[in-house]
Amino acid sequence: MHAPSGFWTILKPMHSWIKPIANHGSDEGSHGSAPAQQGRVMTGGFGNQSQALQRCVEGFIRQYGHEPEWLSHAPGRVNLIGEHIDYNDGWVLPTAIDRRLAMAARVIDRPEILLHSEQQTHARIFSLEDAWQPKGDWTDYLIGVMKAFLDRGARPCGLELSLASDIPVGAGLSSSAALECSIASLMEELWEHRLDPVEKVILCQQVEHAFVGMPCGIMDQSIVTLAKKNHFLLLDCMDRSHQHIAVPSNFPTLLILDTKVKHALVEGAYARRRQECHACLEALGRSSWRGAEDMASTKLESLPYPARARHVISEMARTLQAVDCLQKGAWEALGDLLYQSHASLRNDFEVSCPELDWLVEALQSLGPSAGVWGGRMTGGGFGGCVVALVEPLQVERILGRLQSGFHAQFGHPPDGFVSTPASGCQIERPGPLHRLDHPDRFGRTPRRLSP
Repeated sequence: MHAPSGFWTILKPMHSWIKPIANHGSDEGSHGSAPAQQGRVMTGGFGNQSQALQRCVEGFIRQYGHEPEWLSHAPGRVNLIGEHIDYNDGWVLPTAIDRRLAMAARVIDRPEILLHSEQQTHARIFSLEDAWQPKGDWTDYLIGVMKAFLDRGARPCGLELSLASDIPVGAGLSSSAALECSIASLMEELWEHRLDPVEKVILCQQVEHAFVGMPCGIMDQSIVTLAKKNHFLLLDCMDRSHQHIAVPSNFPTLLILDTKVKHALVEGAYARRRQECHACLEALGRSSWRGAEDMASTKLESLPYPARARHVISEMARTLQAVDCLQKGAWEALGDLLYQSHASLRNDFEVSCPELDWLVEALQSLGPSAGVWGGRMTGGGFGGCVVALVEPLQVERILGRLQSGFHAQFGHPPDGFVSTPASGCQIERPGPLHRLDHPDRFGRTPRRLSP
């Protein structure tokens, strides 16, 4: 199908018509950059973001033959430190990355959800009159959120949806949380059931628990919803309080290295780690790890899974130390904490893999003299990505050496891209086509931010 006449003048350039109208806890901005070829450094920024949004809109037009009326987009995330701590009521220090998942939508007058993605030839159809059950695929994240809104009394309407994403799937960068929060933001507007940011975070987490079958913590949905440009988020996962930590002007570049080893956390290993941590708490007669920092090593060794407990206690301490390093600009000390975190995840929590270990060891061998401050695995583990702190002018040289050595060891190079701390989930209306203060065809008017 062809785009309606005049639409391409609006679509290109993308930044001329994207106008944020609801920014859920974030400061949106742009910093131009462009992706490079595979095997080179792929930059993020607004250039990368606009690709996901543009592909999403183009896919919508090809699939449905007309323009979308709404856009929702959400970032992936990288956790600097504090791994496997969110479900243990500790502190975590994630940031949003400038790779995003984008979803275009249009309200229709039929009781159906038409769902198209850039990986599909045809749209899938879900009837609003059916009792939705998990299907065991990626649509569970989306349908589960919709069902949760219905269960809370939302006013449903039919939708045409199309999505595209720049976030690698199965790489530990929270593509699933981006999908959940993006559709949840659309539901708030189009199904007219508003939530405060923490309520939305909890709803999406509950969907993963009850509908998807993934007993995740609260970190991923929190950072995707609450992220602020050029900030990390210090999140207390016990009381859900948070603090935005500003990134100093001399902060190193975040280099994210994707091993291309896809994890499948639902299959049991992640859930077992959570159960093992809970078993240790039960043996201690405690409900939380908070206050256990000074536990004697002899008592620790008497627990059913002492290595798991050792990781939790030490990682919580490292996270708070990392905040201090971040605020002081102590990059070498921060890098050492990242290496310690990886060693703990490898040895005590046993969630690493040979590819992740090789990359971290290679980074450590290069060291500060080569522009590398530190690195570690990020995400749930069993594959996925390494996050490294590197000097901006050394990125391509560092990446080239890592890719060459990794290819010799494992038969393929890791993907690598740089990112700066980005903003959180947003919902928008396509610029000149729809005045921001006007309702859509069905009377829905975007929520406006408070001044």
